[in-house]
Amino acid sequence: MEPYKDRIVVVDGDYELIPGVTLIPHKTSNLAMIGKKNKMYIKKERKWYPDDFSHEQSIVLETEKGLVILNSCSHAGADLIIREVANTFPNKHIYAMIGGFHLYNASHEEVKAFANRVKDTGIEKVYTGHCTGEKSYQILKEQLGEKLEQFKVGLTIDI
Repeated sequence: MEPYKDRIVVVDGDYELIPGVTLIPHKTSNLAMIGKKNKMYIKKERKWYPDDFSHEQSIVLETEKGLVILNSCSHAGADLIIREVANTFPNKHIYAMIGGFHLYNASHEEVKAFANRVKDTGIEKVYTGHCTGEKSYQILKEQLGEKLEQFKVGLTIDI
């Protein structure tokens, strides 16, 4: 990465890119248990270990409607990410989360339980696609109703 040091910044912890746009890493301990359960591993020094997702981050936008969380696959769980952001920004309303939820292999019961945990966060809108999976999306739609929208090409989101 040395040749790109003028373009790449390695960060540790919360990092404000510009005012109102912050990178947030995972702050929950023992996430490797989730990695092991979901058969997700990371290679370190020629050995494989359950992924602890320490390399994953979310982008948090401060908007007029509240905080908006952007994440790719939410491997450790979107509900966990929402709670981590809530703890990072106490007293700020979380309006929406946009990202994949990595539920394409989850059972019906797992998806319903996940939907209930998302409901419990109090978030207003959830936009998902990518690795959520069509079957899981339908279950989420039944549970979350109008709170959930499919994130797809051409969608415009007013934040």
